Amino acid sequence: MIWLSWSPADGAAAPRYLHECAALFGSMGMLLLSMGLYSRMMARRVTAPTFYRNVYRFNRVTRFCRFAIPVWFAVAVFALDWPAAVRRLVPPGMPLTLEAPLLLAGTLPAVLAMVLLWWAAYPADRALRDLSVLDRFDQGLPVRGGPTLWQYLLVNIRMQLLFMMMPVLAILALRDVAALVFHLAGIGVSQSLEIVVALACALPVLLLAPILLVCVLSTERLPDSPLRRRLEELCRQQSLRVKNVLLWKTHSSVGNAAVMGLVPGVRYLLVTDLLLEEMPEDQVVAVFAHEIGHIKHRHLLWMAACGLGLMFAAAGPADTLMRWLSQYVTIPHPYDDLVSLGVAAAAMLVLFGFAVRRFERQADVFAARSLPLDDVDRAGPHGQTFVKTPGAALVCEALRHVAIINNISIIAKEWLHGSLASRMAFLRQISDSPQRTWEFDKVMRQLRWVIIAILIVTLLWTVWNTMYSEPLPGSLPVP
Repeated sequence: MIWLSWSPADGAAAPRYLHECAALFGSMGMLLLSMGLYSRMMARRVTAPTFYRNVYRFNRVTRFCRFAIPVWFAVAVFALDWPAAVRRLVPPGMPLTLEAPLLLAGTLPAVLAMVLLWWAAYPADRALRDLSVLDRFDQGLPVRGGPTLWQYLLVNIRMQLLFMMMPVLAILALRDVAALVFHLAGIGVSQSLEIVVALACALPVLLLAPILLVCVLSTERLPDSPLRRRLEELCRQQSLRVKNVLLWKTHSSVGNAAVMGLVPGVRYLLVTDLLLEEMPEDQVVAVFAHEIGHIKHRHLLWMAACGLGLMFAAAGPADTLMRWLSQYVTIPHPYDDLVSLGVAAAAMLVLFGFAVRRFERQADVFAARSLPLDDVDRAGPHGQTFVKTPGAALVCEALRHVAIINNISIIAKEWLHGSLASRMAFLRQISDSPQRTWEFDKVMRQLRWVIIAILIVTLLWTVWNTMYSEPLPGSLPVP
């Protein structure tokens, strides 16, 4: 997002502040090396009485570093013209610039910073996992060594880098092919056509991305077993069609489940190896039911609608705001791009985060309503169901167990998921109260209408800006 938001100033290709870029990258290297020293010191000092305090402290430091990396990269991109340095790799006289290779080269420092962060965090993470061995032994769970450093890095690269970058690269690659075709055909690309081409490239990738991502994440078919039959029975009860139920291989380092795919033909449900190894079967079914809740409530589509709404908001209302500000304040390039990105990022943090956290609660409520599987007397007066204590207790215990096996503090707040403690408290609060469950359903219906309204308004605003507004002073025409 940071890289794609940059645009050159007055057509200049020569980079400014190249030495400052090198100094900035060196400062991030020093920060990550300091993180590595802290992690190794913590690994030597961690003890059972301070286990949860150490987990909370370690997660806070790691979260700070994860936040610092994009901020640091944004400074390099917008203040120090790092993209201009990367674009010098393009041979002079090239009639067309391909964006996908430039994205790979330009984001390489941020990618390396993330890999170094995982390298730095590994000793503390391994020590915390080893400290929980006695707890797992007392609970009758398997006892094993944690992943090696290489396995730990590989899982994080697959899950947190390639999982996000591959769809973006696929979209940009399709866009590059389209741009090459237009260039060879001698067709000029206007701003309106650029938007149409971008949407046309994004649609097939969004629909078919699960086929690529199941390979990126290293998966295989979940073997036939009583658990698989229970999961398939849950899908049948919910009239849910999926392509396959997959085992997500993480070298026993991640306990999670996921759903991918907007349409049944390319829809997959994934369960990690650690989840199957360390959680009772009923709790695995509860986590699985949570993922089914995301499908039944079409959360992937609603999140896509939120993302499109924010994208149109950046091209519509945010652009109008910049035009209004330009009458009173002169914002030199590239800081105008940085202001636009800041507005979009703030909207993403506040609005998108708010919506997704509500989706997580709705998936929890769906799982609690659907469990236990043999509880069939749960229908309300109009066929509605509500959360009862057995289902809420099962989902809460599953959430607590997920926190334990992943070394996550149960009270730590997370942007997209909220804190596990607040989610568990909400389930207990509405359990055995049909009215509270149905009030929550009403709130979620209202949220969907708000998302639709935002999407329509921002889309119309963007179209109006594209067709009738004059370009900002100093902006470049679309090639």
